[in-house]
Amino acid sequence: MGYKIYASDGNFNTVNTLNYLLFIEVGQDFYSYIIVDEGGKIKAISYCEQSIFGDIDNSLLQLTYKKTAISLYTSSFTFIPSQIYSKDDETVYAQFLETKGNTNLYTHTLLNDEIRALHTFATDEFNAIKSIFPLAEIFPQYFSLINCGYKQLGSEISPQLLLNIKLGCVEILILQNNKLLFYNVFDTGNDDEILYYTLAACQQNGLEVKGIKLHVCGNVELDSNIYNLLKQYFGKVHFRHHAAVNMDADAFGNIIKHQFYSVLSLSACV
Repeated sequence: MGYKIYASDGNFNTVNTLNYLLFIEVGQDFYSYIIVDEGGKIKAISYCEQSIFGDIDNSLLQLTYKKTAISLYTSSFTFIPSQIYSKDDETVYAQFLETKGNTNLYTHTLLNDEIRALHTFATDEFNAIKSIFPLAEIFPQYFSLINCGYKQLGSEISPQLLLNIKLGCVEILILQNNKLLFYNVFDTGNDDEILYYTLAACQQNGLEVKGIKLHVCGNVELDSNIYNLLKQYFGKVHFRHHAAVNMDADAFGNIIKHQFYSVLSLSACV
């Protein structure tokens, strides 16, 4: 089993899980989850560097919750302005997606219905998740990150870059003046690749890196190599926290909040 952390508050009671919400992020070779009550207070939180399918006997995940929302990784997606989207053209849009093999196409809207997003999930993986969590709502990883980032940063006049560093990949989101300028996810093997894709995204959008406020979350710490690399290029680097849920300081004092930003963002989906 890979690196794993787990923490819960002193009042967490598995008898009352029908009063709780379960949020799970399923990534590439890692998963994390939080359990919150209806008031938005965290009861338990965990991160594990292994496939969720190798740890599915986890007793907490097998319990029944009031609602379950899951973020599932996909690199196959495209965004279409809603005003020009037509369901009749989905076969055309699908050309931009990875539809080879056994995949299913899904659609939904983003940012107050301004954008129609299309994505695919591998059918076997999707069905495996549904068999374990039959009542869960399943979202692509970008859905919660974009919606949450937009609510927090979208109205800023200056460009805002949100960098979500995960095991094996990095998500890059750029927002400005209520507009989604850029989103993509890149597979990465080292810190230099993370820096390269971040700078390339800025260049592609004609943005001067020194003028961008960079928000970082995920697998990054103040003394990490990637943080120091980013500080060399960007004038303003901040850790991005999620304030929509309440994390008790005594129970979760050792939890680094920004590392759970993306799974916490699922709270905006239910």
